[in-house]
Formats: sequence, structure tokens, C-alpha cells
Amino acid sequence: MNKCIECQKIFSITDKEHSFLKQLDLPDPEKCFQCRHRQRISWRNERSLYNRTCQQCKKAIIACYSEESGVPIYCNSCWWSPTFDAYAYGKYFDFKRPFFEQFAELEKSIPHFALFKDPASENCEYTNYGIANKSCYMALCFASENICYGHGVIQSKDCLDVTKVQQCELCYECLDCTSCNRLLYSQNCFKCNDSAFLMNCRNSTDCFGSINLNQKQYVWMNEQLTKEEYQQRTENF
Repeated sequence: MNKCIECQKIFSITDKEHSFLKQLDLPDPEKCFQCRHRQRISWRNERSLYNRTCQQCKKAIIACYSEESGVPIYCNSCWWSPTFDAYAYGKYFDFKRPFFEQFAELEKSIPHFALFKDPASENCEYTNYGIANKSCYMALCFASENICYGHGVIQSKDCLDVTKVQQCELCYECLDCTSCNRLLYSQNCFKCNDSAFLMNCRNSTDCFGSINLNQKQYVWMNEQLTKEEYQQRTENF
């Protein structure tokens, strides 16, 4: 049993882990798995954005690196421009000093681009990790339009608060849904329209609060209704 030097929690190292580290001539970890995981993912900040200034053109920009990180920032236009010569920041490696110490110095001397996105995106100043998007805000998406607060959104339009949706439109609070339209508060749905509170449903329309539907219409809480009954319950709700 070991005590994490960061969070002070007790953690264990299996014999297999110890044997693997020994083969690589590495010491046993001093931090628990959770703290080591946080340290690894700190290199890939996606959702926290900061106000910064481009060190090249002095323009106010949004970046995924904070001021406290000590990382110099270029706006994406300056970073991709021919005025930025990456070779000018090259350094000789000193074999008498630790590698990570020198790597950290290099990391904080060379300019980084502000956001991970392509220049073709339009009106997406607050969008990180995006390609070919238009008018998106705080969303990680691809080839999408009018997406707010999304993650893993692909080829979707006019959606809010969605995660891992693809080819969806006018959806809200949906997770792992594909080819859905006007779907609310639903998960794991495929080709479902004009519905809400569904889970594991396919090819269904005008349904509410139901699970495991396939090619259904006018279902309320997994109860089959007529069109008139469904409309009445919807109005009452």
C-alpha cells in the first residue's frame, strides 16, 4: 500500500504493474491513479477557455491556455502565417540535465495556437476542437451549425446541451442520438422525431417517456394510444 503525495489517499500497485515498471527501469508511482490521470489529461484542455492577447498581433483572443500556464499564445492566423518560424525556437539537448525539465522550458518558450480548430469555421470564437463549423458556442463539434454547449457533435444543426449526437436537428439535452429531429431529454435513440424522455428507441415519432420502442407512434409511458388520446395527454401535461 502507498500514500499519494498529492491527495494523500492510500492506493495499491499490483504485482503486474510493478513488474512492468521494473522492465522499463522505472520507479513505482508516487501518485494514485486518479491524480496521475488528471496530470495526463491536463495536456488536453477542451472546455475551459480564457481571455488572452496574441503575442504577435496583440489582438484580444480566446484561448485554451490560461495566463497562469505561462504558455505564449498566438492567434490561429498568426500561428499559421509564414512570419512564425518554428525552427527559431529550437534548442540543443543537454544530456546532463533531466529531459522533462528541458521539455518544460521548451513548452513555455515556443508559441502555441490559441484554439484547436480549423480556419474554415465561421463565427466560432468560443469553440475548441472543431472543424468546418458555423455559429457554434462552447461546443466541440464537426461540420455543425448553431450548436451551443455540445460535446462530440457531428453534422448536426440547431441543438443545445447535447453530447455525442450525429446528424440531429432541433434537439435538446440528448445523449448518444443519431438522425433525430425535435427530440428532447433522450438517450441512445435513432431516427426518433417530435418526442421527449426516450431511451433506447428507434424509428419512433410522437412518443413520450418510453423505452425500447421500435417503429412506434403515439406512445405515452410505453402505453399505446390513439392520435387523439396522445394529443390530449400532451396538452394536459
